[in-house]
Amino acid sequence: MRLSVTLGTGAFFSAAFVISVAIAYSAVGVIEGWTTKTIDQAHEAAGLSWVAQEASGLNVTLSGIAPSEAARFQAMRLAATIVSGERLVDNMVLAAAPKIAMAEFSLVVLSNANGVSLIGLIPGQTERDFLIEAVSQHAGTMPVTDLLDLANQPAPEGWQTAQEFAVAVLDVIPQAFISLTPDVLKIRAITANDATKRKLETQLNSLQLQKRDLQHEVVLELITPRPVISSFRLRLTQDAKGAHMSVCSAETAQDAESIRSAAQAAGATLPTTCQIGLGSPSPFWSQAVVVAIKAVMQLKETTLEINDHNVALTGSLRTNTDLFDQITTDLEAELPKGFFVTAQRPEPVANPTVKKPAQFIATRSPEGLVQLRGQVAGDLAYRTVTSYAQAQFGAASVNMAAQSAAHLGELWSIRVLTALDTLALLDKGIVRVTETGFTLSGTTGQADRKEQIDSLLRRSLGPEATFAIDVTYIEPAAPAPTLPSPQTCIASIAK
Repeated sequence: MRLSVTLGTGAFFSAAFVISVAIAYSAVGVIEGWTTKTIDQAHEAAGLSWVAQEASGLNVTLSGIAPSEAARFQAMRLAATIVSGERLVDNMVLAAAPKIAMAEFSLVVLSNANGVSLIGLIPGQTERDFLIEAVSQHAGTMPVTDLLDLANQPAPEGWQTAQEFAVAVLDVIPQAFISLTPDVLKIRAITANDATKRKLETQLNSLQLQKRDLQHEVVLELITPRPVISSFRLRLTQDAKGAHMSVCSAETAQDAESIRSAAQAAGATLPTTCQIGLGSPSPFWSQAVVVAIKAVMQLKETTLEINDHNVALTGSLRTNTDLFDQITTDLEAELPKGFFVTAQRPEPVANPTVKKPAQFIATRSPEGLVQLRGQVAGDLAYRTVTSYAQAQFGAASVNMAAQSAAHLGELWSIRVLTALDTLALLDKGIVRVTETGFTLSGTTGQADRKEQIDSLLRRSLGPEATFAIDVTYIEPAAPAPTLPSPQTCIASIAK
């Protein structure tokens, strides 16, 4: 009996011990899990996802690669707000510091009439002393401005030789911009003309050959200013031998190439070069020339001359009249704003037995320039139409290219004057008058112009007259607001 009690008591205490140990291990796991999870959440919220946490009992070990000492301290500080700092073990390491990049050396020597400036980063005081002394000898009495910075690093290979070459260049080109890097030596300067440019290029090439140990790539940029052209011109002639462009002007080499390409595509022989210079009458000069060349190449034995804004077409007796007039009208519409067309063609000797159908054409450009072509009834009618057009549009704006035809009567003069009246109601447009027809087309900034023109034609030509009107209304741009005068502003302030 006594043995049974002893065994029962031992079994009870053994079971209690096992249960206690199990509960203790479970409690440790719960505490460790909660601790690591809470610290991990705090680190994630602070953007410290690189930190790893490991709990061992009541202690917490922090590990990971910290990008900086500040980040490492922040990770420890956040963890210390959750558990006691005495329970934290710091196994974090700092990331390797980036290698310090080698300095990129550069030198700029800027020489002009006011002196020489040295700018850049060079390797050491020795190089600086050499540059100051060498450039001062070249500058003479002119000041030398030292804006150099020094780096305590070895000079790149060939740097000393390149510096010596840069200083020697100043003896050839006193005013220049010289840029030196570890690989390239650039020389920029402005020359007076092409002859001077070729001479300097020869001298610099000779100097480079003397520096046999020069390892840098030498880039030479010598610029010759473009001359000023007083009058931009182009002349293209077509005759029985073909087309030939004898005169050509352009503002840039690109513009010259586009002009030459247009003439060459049209089959014209070209001059050796186009004169390139400043003073273009319009930013659209080359565009206007190309349009005019394409237009004139559709005609036979016609000369194209462009002088600044004036585009002149001169036909011959072999030039088709109808096609000549059509090309002229189309060209006026296609040219850029600011250019105007004058067209002339000699009229053949009239055959008394054959009467050519009469026509009169009047055109008005957006700039207000008016050209009159075709026939008018005799010399008196010629003077009358000229005076009437000059009164309507201004004497300087009218180009009278019409011919007198004595066989045309008074009714023809009425139709011609009516054409001028209708053209005056348009901002730009064209009127074509024949003995049996009357056509008008163009644009206007007033909405009721079309009705006015219709009424005018019916009164002048009769209710049974045949005519065609194609007038487009273009709403004018709103006027700029009128600002008060300075006197008005002063008076307002005084009040």
